[in-house]
Amino acid sequence: MSGDFTFTTSGTTGTGIAARYPGDVGIETDSNVVFVEQFDEGSLNNLFVRWTDINNGSAMSFSSDVPARSPGPSSLVIPWIGGGASTGGHLYKLLSPGVDDTLYLRYYIKYATTANYTHSGVWMGGYNPPLSWPNPQAGIKPTGTDRFSGSAEPSSTTRM
Repeated sequence: MSGDFTFTTSGTTGTGIAARYPGDVGIETDSNVVFVEQFDEGSLNNLFVRWTDINNGSAMSFSSDVPARSPGPSSLVIPWIGGGASTGGHLYKLLSPGVDDTLYLRYYIKYATTANYTHSGVWMGGYNPPLSWPNPQAGIKPTGTDRFSGSAEPSSTTRM
Protein backbone atom coordinates (compact mmCIF):
# COMPACT_ATOMS: atom_id res chain seq x y z
CA MET A 1 0.00 0.00 0.00
CA SER A 2 1.26 3.41 -0.68
CA GLY A 3 0.44 7.02 -0.12
CA ASP A 4 -2.48 7.09 2.26
CA PHE A 5 -5.38 5.04 3.47
CA THR A 6 -8.49 7.01 4.47
CA PHE A 7 -11.88 5.99 5.89
CA THR A 8 -14.56 8.70 5.84
CA THR A 9 -18.28 8.83 6.53
CA SER A 10 -19.28 11.30 3.83
CA GLY A 11 -18.75 11.60 0.09
CA THR A 12 -15.39 12.32 -1.50
CA THR A 13 -16.32 13.75 -4.89
CA GLY A 14 -17.19 17.24 -6.08
CA THR A 15 -17.38 19.36 -2.96
CA GLY A 16 -16.84 16.43 -0.57
CA ILE A 17 -14.02 15.83 1.84
CA ALA A 18 -11.31 15.13 -0.75
CA ALA A 19 -12.05 18.39 -2.56
CA ARG A 20 -11.49 20.32 0.68
CA TYR A 21 -8.08 18.72 1.30
CA PRO A 22 -5.95 18.75 -1.89
CA GLY A 23 -3.29 16.08 -1.60
CA ASP A 24 -5.04 14.97 1.62
CA VAL A 25 -3.07 17.57 3.59
CA GLY A 26 -4.91 18.03 6.91
CA ILE A 27 -7.70 15.53 6.08
CA GLU A 28 -7.17 13.74 9.40
CA THR A 29 -8.54 16.82 11.24
CA ASP A 30 -11.96 16.65 9.55
CA SER A 31 -14.70 15.48 11.95
CA ASN A 32 -16.14 13.17 9.28
CA VAL A 33 -12.88 11.27 8.88
CA VAL A 34 -12.84 8.05 10.89
CA PHE A 35 -9.29 6.83 10.22
CA VAL A 36 -6.26 7.92 8.19
CA GLU A 37 -3.04 6.01 7.65
CA GLN A 38 -0.27 7.85 5.83
CA PHE A 39 2.58 5.40 6.59
CA ASP A 40 4.75 8.18 7.98
CA GLU A 41 5.27 6.94 11.54
CA GLY A 42 9.03 6.44 11.18
CA SER A 43 9.09 2.84 12.44
CA LEU A 44 7.01 -0.24 11.82
CA ASN A 45 6.31 -0.60 15.54
CA ASN A 46 4.82 2.92 15.60
CA LEU A 47 2.69 1.98 12.58
CA PHE A 48 1.50 -1.33 14.04
CA VAL A 49 0.11 0.19 17.26
CA ARG A 50 -2.54 1.95 15.15
CA TRP A 51 -3.84 -1.36 13.75
CA THR A 52 -5.77 -4.11 15.52
CA ASP A 53 -4.22 -7.13 13.77
CA ILE A 54 -1.01 -7.44 11.75
CA ASN A 55 -0.09 -10.49 9.70
CA ASN A 56 3.53 -10.97 8.59
CA GLY A 57 4.63 -7.59 9.90
CA SER A 58 8.27 -8.69 9.97
CA ALA A 59 8.25 -8.82 6.15
CA MET A 60 6.84 -5.29 5.77
CA SER A 61 8.98 -2.22 5.19
CA PHE A 62 8.69 1.45 4.37
CA SER A 63 9.60 2.81 0.93
CA SER A 64 10.10 6.30 -0.45
CA ASP A 65 8.15 5.25 -3.59
CA VAL A 66 4.95 7.29 -3.18
CA PRO A 67 2.25 8.53 -5.59
CA ALA A 68 2.78 11.86 -7.31
CA ARG A 69 1.73 14.80 -5.11
CA SER A 70 1.54 12.52 -2.07
CA PRO A 71 1.64 14.53 1.16
CA GLY A 72 3.70 11.85 2.89
CA PRO A 73 7.27 10.72 2.38
CA SER A 74 6.63 6.96 2.68
CA SER A 75 4.59 4.03 1.52
CA LEU A 76 4.28 0.57 3.03
CA VAL A 77 5.64 -2.46 1.20
CA ILE A 78 3.84 -5.74 1.89
CA PRO A 79 5.79 -8.26 -0.20
CA TRP A 80 4.16 -11.25 -1.81
CA ILE A 81 6.30 -13.96 -3.34
CA GLY A 82 4.69 -17.16 -4.52
CA GLY A 83 5.85 -20.63 -3.55
CA GLY A 84 5.60 -20.08 0.18
CA ALA A 85 8.52 -17.62 0.42
CA SER A 86 6.14 -14.88 1.56
CA THR A 87 2.38 -15.01 1.45
CA GLY A 88 2.02 -11.28 1.86
CA GLY A 89 0.38 -9.95 4.98
CA HIS A 90 -2.30 -7.63 6.21
CA LEU A 91 -3.16 -4.70 8.42
CA TYR A 92 -6.62 -4.99 10.01
CA LYS A 93 -8.38 -2.14 11.79
CA LEU A 94 -11.36 -2.65 14.09
CA LEU A 95 -13.25 0.65 14.12
CA SER A 96 -14.56 1.38 17.58
CA PRO A 97 -17.19 2.56 17.91
CA GLY A 98 -18.42 0.86 14.80
CA VAL A 99 -19.88 2.72 11.84
CA ASP A 100 -23.60 2.28 11.13
CA ASP A 101 -23.70 4.72 8.23
CA THR A 102 -22.14 4.90 4.79
CA LEU A 103 -18.37 4.46 4.85
CA TYR A 104 -16.09 5.62 2.05
CA LEU A 105 -12.57 4.36 1.51
CA ARG A 106 -9.76 5.75 -0.60
CA TYR A 107 -6.42 4.05 -0.98
CA TYR A 108 -3.47 3.91 -3.33
CA ILE A 109 -1.70 0.68 -4.21
CA LYS A 110 1.09 -0.17 -6.64
CA TYR A 111 1.56 -3.60 -8.15
CA ALA A 112 4.63 -4.96 -9.90
CA THR A 113 3.89 -5.54 -13.59
CA THR A 114 5.49 -9.00 -13.60
CA ALA A 115 3.42 -10.67 -10.87
CA ASN A 116 0.11 -12.50 -10.75
CA TYR A 117 -1.68 -11.40 -7.59
CA THR A 118 -4.30 -13.37 -5.70
CA HIS A 119 -6.42 -11.82 -2.94
CA SER A 120 -4.49 -8.59 -2.78
CA GLY A 121 -6.00 -5.17 -2.45
CA VAL A 122 -8.33 -3.78 0.16
CA TRP A 123 -11.19 -5.41 2.01
CA MET A 124 -13.80 -3.63 4.09
CA GLY A 125 -16.50 -5.25 6.14
CA GLY A 126 -18.11 -5.77 9.48
CA TYR A 127 -18.80 -8.53 11.96
CA ASN A 128 -21.56 -9.03 14.50
CA PRO A 129 -20.22 -9.35 17.13
CA PRO A 130 -17.11 -7.27 16.26
CA LEU A 131 -13.85 -9.19 15.76
CA SER A 132 -10.25 -8.16 16.32
CA TRP A 133 -9.04 -10.04 13.23
CA PRO A 134 -10.28 -10.56 9.66
CA ASN A 135 -12.59 -13.53 9.13
CA PRO A 136 -14.13 -13.28 5.63
CA GLN A 137 -15.41 -16.91 5.51
CA ALA A 138 -15.23 -17.28 1.73
CA GLY A 139 -17.85 -19.62 0.35
CA ILE A 140 -20.12 -19.43 3.41
CA LYS A 141 -23.32 -17.43 2.94
CA PRO A 142 -23.85 -14.76 5.64
CA THR A 143 -27.11 -14.96 7.61
CA GLY A 144 -27.84 -11.28 7.02
CA THR A 145 -27.02 -10.20 10.57
CA ASP A 146 -23.60 -11.77 11.17
CA ARG A 147 -21.20 -10.12 8.70
CA PHE A 148 -20.61 -8.43 5.39
CA SER A 149 -17.51 -7.76 3.33
CA GLY A 150 -16.53 -6.07 0.12
CA SER A 151 -13.20 -5.97 -1.62
CA ALA A 152 -11.34 -4.40 -4.48
CA GLU A 153 -8.81 -6.74 -6.01
CA PRO A 154 -6.94 -6.73 -9.31
CA SER A 155 -7.85 -9.27 -11.94
CA SER A 156 -5.89 -10.13 -15.04
CA THR A 157 -6.33 -12.55 -17.87
CA THR A 158 -3.49 -13.91 -19.94
CA ARG A 159 -4.44 -14.73 -23.51
CA MET A 160 -2.33 -17.06 -25.59
